[in-house]
Amino acid sequence: KVDWSHLGLGGSLSESIGDLTALTTLRLNNNNIHGGIPASLGKLRSLRGLALEHNAFYGEVPATLESCESLVFLNLIENPSLSNVPFDF
Repeated sequence: KVDWSHLGLGGSLSESIGDLTALTTLRLNNNNIHGGIPASLGKLRSLRGLALEHNAFYGEVPATLESCESLVFLNLIENPSLSNVPFDF
């Protein structure tokens, strides 16, 4: 579990985040993270929760997130330039 919410973090989220295959929860909400959401998040088969709200992510939500079979919580609100979720969640 990684909870780095409300820390004032900036920069972008690296594709190497997908190497953390045992990760079950990723909370990066309420920061100033920008850029695209890495497609490599789809490699996180154990991911149950993903909170990226209130940042500055942009572009399309990667369809690879559909591979996160354990995902039960996804929050992407308040990322004004983020496209719609491309799959049923």
